[in-house]
This record gives sequence, structure tokens and C-alpha cells, in this order.
Amino acid sequence: MKKLITIMLISILFISCIANVMALEIDYASLTDEELNELISEASSERANRYTVHIPEGVKASPDKYTWYIQDYVGRNAASFGYTSGADRLDDYGKGYIKFVFVAADGMFIDIEDEKMLQQYIVTGQNITLNTEMKYEFLKNSFGEEYSSLIAFQSIDQIDLTVRRIDGVMAGDSIVFELIPITQSPDKYTQYIRNYIGKNAASFGYASDGGRRDDYGKGSIRINFIADDGSYIDPEDIDILKKYVVIAQDIQPNTEMKLTFLKNSKGKEYSSLIDSMSYESITLYVHKLDIAYPEAFSKIEAKDDEIVEETMAITEQTAASSLVDGTVLSYGDVKYRLMSDDTVEICGYTKLQSSITIPSEIDGHIVNRIADGAFEKNTKLKNLLNWADLTYIGSSAFKGCTELSQISIPSSATYIGESAFEDCTSLK
Repeated sequence: MKKLITIMLISILFISCIANVMALEIDYASLTDEELNELISEASSERANRYTVHIPEGVKASPDKYTWYIQDYVGRNAASFGYTSGADRLDDYGKGYIKFVFVAADGMFIDIEDEKMLQQYIVTGQNITLNTEMKYEFLKNSFGEEYSSLIAFQSIDQIDLTVRRIDGVMAGDSIVFELIPITQSPDKYTQYIRNYIGKNAASFGYASDGGRRDDYGKGSIRINFIADDGSYIDPEDIDILKKYVVIAQDIQPNTEMKLTFLKNSKGKEYSSLIDSMSYESITLYVHKLDIAYPEAFSKIEAKDDEIVEETMAITEQTAASSLVDGTVLSYGDVKYRLMSDDTVEICGYTKLQSSITIPSEIDGHIVNRIADGAFEKNTKLKNLLNWADLTYIGSSAFKGCTELSQISIPSSATYIGESAFEDCTSLK
């Protein structure tokens, strides 16, 4: 009896990918039946919590080019939305965009340019809630006429997203990060200090003139780092910054900061030349992570391989039922996810192609959804052949597919998300 329970426990632990438990040396044979049952219950509960599917709510429709509403990112795979531009991860909102800062549960640096790394994380929280209103103001020419796409001011320009690895594996101990909603800017003269505590030191700001800065509206403040062990931190050395997590800041989140703008000889303000700011710098106190970055991530990958080998004996039905948490799988060139109702959502293709076919089913699972942003900005895509009875086409699913000229949308489709075909200029 005890041997059978031991086998069950080990199976559950491997399926759940609980790194901390795997790292412990537990003498299962010495445990009583009650102790074993208690561990099994805890592991099962952990797995149930991990695979709870977040049902996204709809985002409000934008009434005009000046007003937009924040989307729901919780439950999404970190690679399934937005795009990387330079050193930033962005998502378009009308003629403007919002920047993301990813905060891992263990303080690890999330490399937004590493698609494979992003695919292994799922969003667990956002500090700006769904349908929060965001306002734009547009630049004007000398005649007072608005430019069509030049943003002068926006009330929200950044969202903090907490993420965790899909398999639950953590490279280090959990860190404390509070999803503090930052007060919206009422105008271009007023900004509010962000929350940095719990963020990896390399996940925000940018190197500039021998230091590091972070933008606030049309201005920017200098970031000073102080390590709790007295070590010198080069603010321009990204590899050094990756090893530290912020534990305190001298200016508290949501502290108001005022900006004034330079004026020309006629007394008219320049649109982006700052004269003064009430805060010119912020000091962040940081702690070195108890992991050997970047080696830690490769070690996690090796552990993942061990887990896969150990779970090969699990039946296909059991494996399929657990993959409803954002895990992206591959079927030929097709990237997909299994949903909680045993259907399939298409997430994209593994490579850019001019012609794409959506299958009607994958491994016996009916295909009925195309994920948010699945083929966004695929400028090579010219035609899409669809064999599936699609009911859902996600937001920005084909946004920016400028060469797309043919697509088949079945009558079974009951939902087409916002901006699904925006900028598909060749679509007939």
C-alpha cells in the first residue's frame, strides 16, 4: 500500500513540475500513510490551481481615436501578444502603443527578444485593470491642425505584468512584488512615480550618457542603484543588472512629479523640450539574486528534459487534459494550444510563410479558434486556406498582414476580435 502511494505521489509531482519538491531529498518510505496522503493532496491542489483557466472579459470598443481601453492580458502566454521593438515590448492601441514590463515570480530577467523564453511564461496579473480608460492628445501643426498619428500625450504608457513559468519551475526563491496601479497622468505636465520594488534591475529603463534613465512622459529621470552588499553596479552593464532585484526605492510609487516645458521667443511651449522636473533622479536599492544567471535558465531547461522523460508513461488523455494553461505546442509548422473544452486554438506558425492552411483538427481535437495576435505583422502572408469551423478569431489576429489578399471566414464564426484585420491593406 505504501509503495503504491509513493508511486502515485512521485507521478503527481512530476506532472505538476514542482521544482522545490523535486529538489528536496524526501525519504518517502519513512512517511506514514497520513503524511503521504497529505503531500498528495497538496500536490493535487497545486496542480488544480496552476491549470485554472482564466476566462478573459471583452474590452470596450474605442469610441474615437482619443479614447482606448486597456485589454485583459492575464492568462495569456507572454509571447502571444504585442511585439518587440528595440529594447521594448509593445502593444498597439490606436495610433499609439503601451510598453510592458514583465516581472517574474523569482526576480529573473525576462528577455523580451528571446521568443522561446517568452513562450515559457504565462501572465498572472496586471497593474492596470481591464477596460481602464486611456486618453490621447495629438500634436498640432502651426495652423492648429492635428497630425493624424503623432501622439503629444497619453495618460497611460506602461503596464506591469507579473508572470510565472508555465511548468511552475523557479530558478530562485520567490520575490515580493505588489501590482500597484499607478495614477494616470491628467496632462503632459504631471507624471507619477512607478513601482520598481520586485522588478529585475535590467527589466526597465535604458542606458544613456554613462548612466541609466527611465522615461516619464516627455521627460526622463536618472536611476541610481545601491547594492545591499556594497558592490558597484555599472548601470550600463545589462549582464550585471540581470543579477539584481529591486528591494526598495527612495521615492514612493504614485508620488506626483511636475514637468515644465521650454518656450520659444514668442512664449509658445515646445512639444517635447523639458525645462525642469520636480524629480531628476530616483535611487533604487537592489539585492543580488541567489541564482547564477544566465546559467540558471539552462539548468531549468535540463530539468525540463528530465521531467519529459519521466512523464512519457502518462496516457495521452491525461497529458492532453492538463495542457490548458497556455502551453504552446507544435503540429508540423502549426503552433497551437489545447483549451479546457478539449478543442484547439491556433497560435501561429513556426516560421513566416506566404500561404497558410488552418487544419480542421489536430490529433483528434477540433480546431475552432485563432488566438489573439496569432499572425500579427506577418508581412509575408498572402493567403490563408481554412478547413476549420472557426467560432473565434482573436483581437489583432491578422493585424498588419499587409500582403494578405485571400481569407476564408466560415459562417460558424461568432466572434471577431478588435483590430483582427486592421491594416490588411491587400485584403479583398
